[in-house]
Amino acid sequence: MGKSGSGKTTLLNILGGLDRPTSGSVLVDGDSLYARRDRELSRYRNERVGFVFQSFHLTSGDTALENVQVPFLFARRRPRDAAERARRALEAVELADQVDQPSETLSAGQKQRVAIARALVNEPEIVLADEPTGNLDEETGAGIVALLVDLVRTRGMGVVIVTHDPAIAAAADRRITIAGGRIVGEA
Repeated sequence: MGKSGSGKTTLLNILGGLDRPTSGSVLVDGDSLYARRDRELSRYRNERVGFVFQSFHLTSGDTALENVQVPFLFARRRPRDAAERARRALEAVELADQVDQPSETLSAGQKQRVAIARALVNEPEIVLADEPTGNLDEETGAGIVALLVDLVRTRGMGVVIVTHDPAIAAAADRRITIAGGRIVGEA
């Protein structure tokens, strides 16, 4: 948590291998994340991290189902059940009835849930979510938070959420406050 411009999104991008830190290091399994070659860093992002971007990053012209399958385009091996896995991910975010909808016809809340399904479809070790409920009504947002909490508890998935919502923060096992690019509090 933290005010706008405090460094929350930058931290997510650094953890996800998208932005290089200006100082310090990020260790993954004891090795420096940023000492990896570009190909290894891309593999890390694709296989081990699920991203939920605040601005969705959906592909216009593609359906919800096609957008959820995007991580498989970059996988070393596309799973045989890719479409079924994408359907299950859309069901998990309550969009089973929107699989064939072009992304540009979806509401902002639906786009956000497609982005969440895309982040989950590869069953990553960690999900990095930037305001994942920002465009959702209270009930749908609570359902997404419950889904993420369930994944943490049942699959051992790590979830890092940037939020301004105290209800989401209350569901977290650990809360970190950032100001001016530095951690200033922890609970």
